[in-house]
Amino acid sequence: MPIQKEQGRQWSLSAQITVTFDQDLGGDTAADTAVLQEAFRLPIGARVTGGEIVVEEVWDNDSTATIDLGNTGDADRYTDTAPVDLTAAARTALDLDGLAVGSDERDVEIDPIFAGSDATQGRAVIRLEYTIDGKANEVQPLDVDEYGSARTAV
Repeated sequence: MPIQKEQGRQWSLSAQITVTFDQDLGGDTAADTAVLQEAFRLPIGARVTGGEIVVEEVWDNDSTATIDLGNTGDADRYTDTAPVDLTAAARTALDLDGLAVGSDERDVEIDPIFAGSDATQGRAVIRLEYTIDGKANEVQPLDVDEYGSARTAV
């Protein structure tokens, strides 16, 4: 039996949040580490297809300032390779697992790890791109010519 092609197509969705040193990320000192903060809520069936964390202004505390991005079941689901260092201006691509988000994994959370003095500056942007299983925004004809027109039998 041949594979049945799907005509439905969907646009990628995106979500973005900016976090700064003076927001409550669970604090910015070691005493406040490991307080998970909700950043996004994804729909059930969403699959993260891309994303990044961009440190635009570095945290200026004198020791550790990192974050992991994940959910209740896996605190570093999207930063599995390593926590993102907020003391270095850089772009970090998110780690993707290709799995659909379940009902208990909808909340994407920031897991901060801070040590040393309080930061007085710092800003990072977190972006997620995702699709949702079973959703279609458009229908694409399966049999089209090189101009995008539907082919007809002659």
